Amino acid sequence: MNDNNDRFKDKTSAKDLYDNIINTFSAISLELIGRYFDKIVDINYNSFNNIDKYINNIQLSLIYLSKLGQFINKSIIAWIILKGLLN
Repeated sequence: MNDNNDRFKDKTSAKDLYDNIINTFSAISLELIGRYFDKIVDINYNSFNNIDKYINNIQLSLIYLSKLGQFINKSIIAWIILKGLLN
């Protein structure tokens, strides 16, 4: 918390503070993209009780990625699903 106070203490206006916060924390989106991408790349069927849960988990990650502006080609999605079935 003190780190954030030090980081923003020299801001003189609400706009200046807002811009600095956005610039500082926009990397969070990149972290989320990486987390959801890793989740679908590392997924395997054996981690789930049934095919519905396996596919649902992939779909949820794809939905979150699309909300973050990241869209994955359908052929890559098919490859991810098939790859996870073999592990």
